[in-house]
Amino acid sequence: MLAFDREGGLWLTHSTPEFPNAPSRPYAGIGGCSASGDCSAQHGQLRFGQSFMCVSLGLDVLDGLASAIKTAAPVIASWRLISGIEMPGIRALVNAWESRAVRVVRKVSWRSFASVDGQGFLYTVKSPTPHGQATYLYEEVLEPLLGDSLLVQSWSNVESECSRDGTAVTMTVAEMAFPEGTSWRAGFSDHSKWAVTGHSDIAMVCMADLNRDGLDPEWSEGPDRPQSLRGGGATCLQHPTLWAAMRGAIASTQPCVFASSEA
Repeated sequence: MLAFDREGGLWLTHSTPEFPNAPSRPYAGIGGCSASGDCSAQHGQLRFGQSFMCVSLGLDVLDGLASAIKTAAPVIASWRLISGIEMPGIRALVNAWESRAVRVVRKVSWRSFASVDGQGFLYTVKSPTPHGQATYLYEEVLEPLLGDSLLVQSWSNVESECSRDGTAVTMTVAEMAFPEGTSWRAGFSDHSKWAVTGHSDIAMVCMADLNRDGLDPEWSEGPDRPQSLRGGGATCLQHPTLWAAMRGAIASTQPCVFASSEA
């Protein structure tokens, strides 16, 4: 979600389905909570873990980010542009959606930007692709770009992937545990999508909008088409304190399957 006025705006990336709802409908809250507090667990918003990251941005940064988002060919649920504010990147994003003029080509884009307080971020996004041209966000895009292995939490129970020579490692989070005693098995009990690098000298945290696929998923082109064929990406920041907290909460990971038979 991108929101702004004449002074600046924000970029909210998250994993919750159907949030926010269209402005034409009364706000029902996450999971469909009414004003009286009654809730219905639509699509598991209330039952599953979700991730949110909100960044305050200047208008020029926000507009540049919109240009990168266009690579993902996103479905725009709703939009409204304020007259008198020139935002060519956002306008192009809206026009591409309304005209359905986005050509599906295999493409990866990335953009560095800073929040209004100066925190650096890296947004990496991949395009949707036809069947047989899968692009794996975590293994093929983020790991080479960040220069480190990843521990990934997403909506799946996919095994970790390791090469036999140790050069490529993508670990899937299996269990989370917190100091106050709360713990749970990840996978299908947690709908959040995030990753941390394996080493503290890199200390990168990424919030994503795609789940992690396993090796060569044989799924259809319909509503259940694999994440490796969909458009989407991740917003990453280097933050040792946040990295240590999230890395420390990972209690265990899924066992490895080997992506290479080389010794």
